[in-house]
This record gives sequence, structure tokens and C-alpha cells, in this order.
Amino acid sequence: MDPYFLVRERMSQSEKKEDEIFRLPRPLEDVPNLTESLIESIGSGIIITEMNDTITYINQAGEEMLCYSKGEVIGKPFSLFGLKEKQNVSYSFLDHPDNLDARREGWMKRKDELEIPVGFTI
Repeated sequence: MDPYFLVRERMSQSEKKEDEIFRLPRPLEDVPNLTESLIESIGSGIIITEMNDTITYINQAGEEMLCYSKGEVIGKPFSLFGLKEKQNVSYSFLDHPDNLDARREGWMKRKDELEIPVGFTI
């Protein structure tokens, strides 16, 4: 029997495990890209804000519906869209998160000041 067989076998297993470890993060690195691709492909307008209502993201459908580009809204307050109904819901949600229906309806202003009906979720 080859005295180094077990050593080579262990080294081979170790190399395989290291290779798997190095390969594992790569798919995880693609998760944000996958998430953004999914959000972009949705036909509904999606706007994401920070807790202070600063806009951090708008998908292409949102841009088209509201006639704004990403560059015009990112970093701006959500109040830019004039959705009065959201203000009341935000405070209710923070005070009583269990007693709130997730989906609401209201009116948002597009860039050309035309108001359009929208459904929204907080």
C-alpha cells in the first residue's frame, strides 16, 4: 500500500473544500444584481425610501409613470410626489404596526403636475 495515499487523499479533499469555499461567495455577490433585475422587470412602479422618506431607488416603470428620471428623484424627499395619504399611514404604522392594512390607495403627482391614482404599500 502506498504510504502517502491517505496524505494525497486528504490534500485532494482539502483542495476541493477550499475550491468550494472560494466559489460560494460568487453566487452571493450576484444577489443584489438579481434583486435589482427583478425589481426593474416588474411592470409596477417601485420607489424605495429610507426611514426618513429620502428616495433611494425608483425602477424604470416608476420613472415612466411619473415622468422623472432616477437622477431627478434619488436623494429627494418622497413628498416630491405629493402623496398625502402616505403621511397619515406612515405615522399610524410606526405607532401601531400590527393594526395596519398593508395596501393603500392615493394620488401622486407626476413631473407634469398631473395627478394619477396609485396603490402603495409601506
